[in-house]
Amino acid sequence: MSDFDDESGRRGLGASLRGLITNTLGLISSHVQLLGVELQQEKERVAELAILGSVALVMFAMVMLLVTFLIIAAFWDSYRLQVVAGLALLYAMCGLAAGLSIRRKLDAHPNPFAATAAEMEKDIERLRR
Repeated sequence: MSDFDDESGRRGLGASLRGLITNTLGLISSHVQLLGVELQQEKERVAELAILGSVALVMFAMVMLLVTFLIIAAFWDSYRLQVVAGLALLYAMCGLAAGLSIRRKLDAHPNPFAATAAEMEKDIERLRR
């Protein structure tokens, strides 16, 4: 049996099925490749942020420690307990503000696989037609 019906010129069932499988595999392949690229980009972004964040955190902690010692030493004879309590409160508020800022940035970051999801939605819509 040939892939074409001589009378109507249409493709046979086998050729149509092979074409459908080929197209489906091509779609899956392109989606997997796109997902891989997006995953690599996201991994690099997270690694860079982690390194920069760690360095900034260590440097800021060193500065805060030295400034704390300086302030406590300056008020050692008169108000040392009040200064320690005030600095602890200040650091707690700074930590809370930083935590809220991190949360806001994480919530604002779009879905890392938005392009893959959008392409899959387009393909599903095309298949429904």
